Amino acid sequence: MIEKPISEYEVTYVDDYWQENRRVVLIVEDHQIVREGMRKIIGDVLTGTNIETLEAETLAEARQTMRARKHELDLVLLDINLPDADGAEGIEYFKAEWAALPVVVVSACEDWRLAADFLRAGALGFIPKSSNVSVMTNALRLIFAGGRYFPPQVFDLLTDDRAGNSAPARDNESPPKNRDPVHAVDMSPRQKEVLTLMLQGRSNKEIARELGVSVGTAKNYVAAILRAYNASSRAKAMMAALSGGALESSAEQPQSR
Repeated sequence: MIEKPISEYEVTYVDDYWQENRRVVLIVEDHQIVREGMRKIIGDVLTGTNIETLEAETLAEARQTMRARKHELDLVLLDINLPDADGAEGIEYFKAEWAALPVVVVSACEDWRLAADFLRAGALGFIPKSSNVSVMTNALRLIFAGGRYFPPQVFDLLTDDRAGNSAPARDNESPPKNRDPVHAVDMSPRQKEVLTLMLQGRSNKEIARELGVSVGTAKNYVAAILRAYNASSRAKAMMAALSGGALESSAEQPQSR
């Protein structure tokens, strides 16, 4: 069990799969300023790693890169509104070429049902371009930790599908609790607030500011959430929350620091 608060940077976000010295990321995006922003965020997430970012403005250019560098790629960040492709076409191409290649959609689209379709098509995550830098950074940390990231609204739709609840709830009906990852584990109301903010990609400082508490108090809440999910890191707790339950293995319990 944790005996003291976990600091924002004490948790391990990157597992063994991502700890080699070199990472190759392909950014498929037709706007240069967005590509530049993504490069910076990737550099922040993978500090200390030798990162090579490849860029393509169209799906045709991305295909050329795949032919030349296919088995070197570690991640594809994909805009789904390209000059020569839209919708799930890009996802389907990458998954057909190499099913194990992680593809994350970064898009201005905020149609959550469409976003859910992208995940069903094989995307590992969906990050809205309207997200602030902190959300994007934490989303990529979660993905590099071996998890998936998508906004809570998309989680609701996917959970509805798994439960067979295709019809929306009526105005006078409360949605079933299993629609919301925050209800998957018994926690206090304040801890649920903190988990919701964590799932939005907020840092400890941002959580503290949002809730009007000290950073130390926010860290204590995060530590309690890790214990509730039997998770050894913030990223794993978020993964467990999004999957709808606590990690079962006792080996995942956080260690004293």
